[in-house]
Amino acid sequence: GFREAVVDCWQEYAGLADRILELLARAAGIEPMFLGNRCGTRELNTLRLLHYPGGPVPSNPNEVGIAAHTDFECITLIYQTARGLELRSPGGDWLDAPVAPGRVIVLLDDMLERWTNGFFQATGHRVRRTLEERYSLVLFIAVDDGVEVAPLPEFVSAGNPPRYAPVGQAQHIDDEMARARSQM
Repeated sequence: GFREAVVDCWQEYAGLADRILELLARAAGIEPMFLGNRCGTRELNTLRLLHYPGGPVPSNPNEVGIAAHTDFECITLIYQTARGLELRSPGGDWLDAPVAPGRVIVLLDDMLERWTNGFFQATGHRVRRTLEERYSLVLFIAVDDGVEVAPLPEFVSAGNPPRYAPVGQAQHIDDEMARARSQM
């Protein structure tokens, strides 16, 4: 039954993602299916089933399990069973992401920020170590392979020139992974 449960999870998350992409497009004032039509093949999406065992918590609050970052895709959906995910506020503070049965957290990712030239900003986040055991289900909704992502004309003006060069999803992931490795 494991495979069936994971496929069901994928399908539920994918349907939710389609609705969220439409709402984000509407909020940005672009064609409602723009994002969904460019993130629809699911070929570069990743579903992660994660387990954090819990254990001693470091005294230094900046010593975390997963360092601060943004996700490389368009949006990320996260369900978690216990606290641990922290979101960076616009002021730079770290806030606990809410935990509740059935609650899914939506992160805005790099490619959405690129398309909107910063109108939507990628959600900075990290995972801190906690005493409590934690599970999370994470679905990264990626832009379809072969789609070039660059700031849309609606978000570019003389006062707001393009902030990002055109890039495809796979290349962006490769670039960001190489950057992360170089900082180790």
